[in-house]
Amino acid sequence: MDVFGIGLLELSVVMLIAIIVLGPARMVDMAGKMGRHWREAQRILREVADAATVRLDQPPLAPVKPASAPEDAVARGDGNGHTPDIDAPEPNVEEAGSHG
Repeated sequence: MDVFGIGLLELSVVMLIAIIVLGPARMVDMAGKMGRHWREAQRILREVADAATVRLDQPPLAPVKPASAPEDAVARGDGNGHTPDIDAPEPNVEEAGSHG
């Protein structure tokens, strides 16, 4: 038996040291606490895995069509590639800031 690279002999030595250090009564309490923490960790990992799993049994979503321009939309520019926003002269900052 080999669990996490630890053989049966190594596991027995660790358990014997734990019984000597903790005592038989506290060893049982610690094993119960470790079992509860292990179950809680498994529950959390299961929830995370369920949240991250792609639902393969559901059909894919239909592609979304891009919205068309509204009927009352106004075209910019004069049709020659000139748009009023881009071709407008920039305001002179020095004249606007100096009120004397």
